[in-house]
Amino acid sequence: TSLEFERILSASGPYEGHVKRPSDLKQPKKVAWIQCVGSRNAEHFYCSSVCCMYATKEAVIAREHCGGNLDCHVYYMDMRCFGKDFEKYYNRAKDEYGIQFRRCKVSAVARKGQRDRGTEGPSDGTDEDLLISYEDEAGTLKEEQYDMVVVSTALAANPRVVEMAKRIGVATDEQGFVKTDRFEP
Repeated sequence: TSLEFERILSASGPYEGHVKRPSDLKQPKKVAWIQCVGSRNAEHFYCSSVCCMYATKEAVIAREHCGGNLDCHVYYMDMRCFGKDFEKYYNRAKDEYGIQFRRCKVSAVARKGQRDRGTEGPSDGTDEDLLISYEDEAGTLKEEQYDMVVVSTALAANPRVVEMAKRIGVATDEQGFVKTDRFEP
């Protein structure tokens, strides 16, 4: 998840800031971020409004930690750059850092080794690589292989907080978040 990847990037994290794949501790050469996981669907129809920018930040920092030797792709439905100069940061990530942004719909992530050989047979050494299947803007189904995939999970209201809000008389919206005014969030 994106939160776990934040810890990987941290100097006080498990790999002291070195980008490593948790499964085998290899430095990845190609990493993907998948946006809107668990949101913007029938159950959670909202945009969490922070994921696009933290995924962009993680991609930039990961690339810096790897001396520029990391291929970073961000899969998204709609890029939401809320806030002052966030659009500039997004453009800088593309133009100066070479982060690739793909507007598409991701349909599946599968471990390459399992899909290639089923559940039997010898390993070819790529068991930990992942395949992302997606539909691009033209409606073409595509697939790409990565060393590591980071999912940006939706922000969701904690049921205990929703219950507490009810007890103390704080209104919540249909998704369980504290209800605010559009012009005074």
